[in-house]
Amino acid sequence: MSSNIKIKRSETAGNPAVLGAGEFAYSALPDNGSNGGDRLYLGIGTETSGNAVNHLIVGGKYFTDMLDHSRGTLTANSALIVDGSGKLDQINVSNVTITGNTVSSTDNNGNLILSPNGTGKVSIKGNYTLPATLGTLDYVLTSDGAGNAVWQAASGGSYAAGISSFLNNPTSNNLATAVTDETGSGFLVFNISPTFNTSILGNSTSFDLLNTTVTTLNIGGVATTLNLGATSGTTTVRNNLTVTGGISVGGNIIPAADVSYDLGSSTRRFKDLWLSGSSIKLGSATITATGTGISTGSINNTPIGDTTPSTASFTTVNTSGNVTVGGNLVVNGTTTSINSTTLAVVDKNIELGTTASPTDTTANGAGITVKGLTDKTLNWINTYAAWTSSENIDLAVTKAYYINGSSVLNATTLGSAVVNSSLTAVGIIATGTWAATVITPTYGGTGLSTITSRGIMFGNASGTVGVTAASSIDGSFLRSDASGNPYFSNVIDGGTY
Repeated sequence: MSSNIKIKRSETAGNPAVLGAGEFAYSALPDNGSNGGDRLYLGIGTETSGNAVNHLIVGGKYFTDMLDHSRGTLTANSALIVDGSGKLDQINVSNVTITGNTVSSTDNNGNLILSPNGTGKVSIKGNYTLPATLGTLDYVLTSDGAGNAVWQAASGGSYAAGISSFLNNPTSNNLATAVTDETGSGFLVFNISPTFNTSILGNSTSFDLLNTTVTTLNIGGVATTLNLGATSGTTTVRNNLTVTGGISVGGNIIPAADVSYDLGSSTRRFKDLWLSGSSIKLGSATITATGTGISTGSINNTPIGDTTPSTASFTTVNTSGNVTVGGNLVVNGTTTSINSTTLAVVDKNIELGTTASPTDTTANGAGITVKGLTDKTLNWINTYAAWTSSENIDLAVTKAYYINGSSVLNATTLGSAVVNSSLTAVGIIATGTWAATVITPTYGGTGLSTITSRGIMFGNASGTVGVTAASSIDGSFLRSDASGNPYFSNVIDGGTY
């Protein structure tokens, strides 16, 4: 007959109040949404009074019922199970339904909103994209010729006509006519005289203004000065002016007002340099004016001592390379921290506690401390007049402990000089001669004169030895009753709750 294993079970309760670690329990209580019925539980974690800290739900009828429907069909209060093609007939997300090729909203007059994150755009079939930002007032949505929809300003009638005429037949006269009608409308305004080079415009991506004076150029909203040609003129920049090539300056660069503008910024720098107020930014370092002097956060890779030293002192000295001290090194602080992996000392002797008048009292507690989860110490303790260790001392297998030049203990043998002891118990003595009194226990120490055939001996409640009955059922195992007495059984029953 085979053994029977029964787990803990109940038809009247959900999650059991007590469930041991690794113990299963099944609730056959019909689930009503909150009673925890129709579930299989497993105890996991630390036990307190036989109860595991976690009762995990690992299965049960509650979950298998959710799988009992046709594959690929969306079913209320059930799990999603795709069909053989990996598909569902529809999917609902809040107020949006996806069915076949249709994405629809289910709330009254509900909008469908496509909202990419950050600078992401809405892409149609991977070839067409919509702009990610709102257009400016009166801007129109148009194509950039590369499959992207972009916002652009609508062109005025005379401006568009004039520019079209100029691009088809570029001359100085029709360029002036083309653009002067759009003054103040956000477009370029040129006053050209007298010669205009038309050999490049229309045939390349750039054009030349050779021997030509541009007296006014409006490109945005903030005025500045621009010299193009033989004489100077004025340029109005209403937004930022971006130059993709280099700028060669033959004279001074002078701001329009004193102490008003930065040179660069924290996000737009001249390589690794920018100036702001009383600070100069060089890479990741900042130099700041302080009265008639300067201050900086750190000085790296700078020699000290090759010029006349300052009478002041450093608060902190950091170096990424080696430091060589030609004379004595004197540290007057409270704590000296060394963060190197290996400390190599050429001197043969290290002195601790070198006070002006050293005594055993001043030496008390001196030693070495290794930081760990707890401190590992080797200290001189004056009370014991001895070195003390907070941890075990483990010698190599070939080494031994010595006292006054004689080995007293190694990995396998007591020293020959050790002839006395106060041992109260020893383990198994394999060899040697026993010279002590022989003790003969009654009935082999069990106190029994007979024993049940195929029974198991155990200590009973009176402190003597008992014997179980023999088992006559195949597959039986030893278990205990409510009083703790062992007996044979072929059933493991978790019981009910």
